[in-house]
Amino acid sequence: MNIFFSGLFFFFTSLMIHIAWWRIRIPKREVLSILIIFSAVILTGLSAILYFTDIIVGDNQSLVSSIIHISHISFFYIIMMTIYIVIYTGLEDESPSLFLLLQILNSGKDGIEISKLYKSITNDTFIGPRIKFLIEEEMASVKDSRIIILSKGQKFLNVFRFIQNTLKLSKISG
Repeated sequence: MNIFFSGLFFFFTSLMIHIAWWRIRIPKREVLSILIIFSAVILTGLSAILYFTDIIVGDNQSLVSSIIHISHISFFYIIMMTIYIVIYTGLEDESPSLFLLLQILNSGKDGIEISKLYKSITNDTFIGPRIKFLIEEEMASVKDSRIIILSKGQKFLNVFRFIQNTLKLSKISG
């Protein structure tokens, strides 16, 4: 239970710092900034646990026990951080499903004509912001009016390919 509450404490501390920072100014590279916040909080918190355990208890067995405890907290925290970043990137970009639902909701009781809904879906709405994001995050680059994948983008894709292969899921077409 201590692992759970420690992980939650670090997560909510990170979340509060994230919210405070974003209220002051939203950074250009949002996901990287979130990673920096979450990493700084967990490293500071775990360092404090190790430091105070060594001072208070002072024996090697308690230190080994603390290291095991810290590894469990870290694992829990990293899972929560990853889930948060995945959810955040979904909120950051315009989700096609959310966009469509908002269009339908904003049209009132009478609804919206399907043809009008189709017309509201453009490359500027969905594709343009995603290309901009890939370039800003250095996953892709424009060269001679062509977009090319960079090392970071390839590594990002490799994670999804690994999961697809492991779970025997259909491949994303390209």
